[in-house]
Amino acid sequence: MKFPFHLVIDYAFTKPHEIDRALAEFFGEPPTTPFEDENVEALFLEWLMYDYKRVSGPIFLIEYVLKNPDNLSQKQIEQFQEIIQTQHYSDYQIVNVIP
Repeated sequence: MKFPFHLVIDYAFTKPHEIDRALAEFFGEPPTTPFEDENVEALFLEWLMYDYKRVSGPIFLIEYVLKNPDNLSQKQIEQFQEIIQTQHYSDYQIVNVIP
């Protein structure tokens, strides 16, 4: 199943003051032009959804699931809850692979 993560991002962007703060925190200062690199945009949006520490309230993904503003089905909400419970990032990276 393809997860509708874009709904979480769309929800986050309904809070422009939070987005401005997140952009400044992620980039050091808000960019003056739209994202020129799709990879940087993807990294920012992933960080925004999972890791951005908001001034008040939980991360955007948790708040979205709690409020369910798009009236997702119970099955979709449960799948999002599973992602919330199991997602984590690591400081490790793959340096090389031996086939």
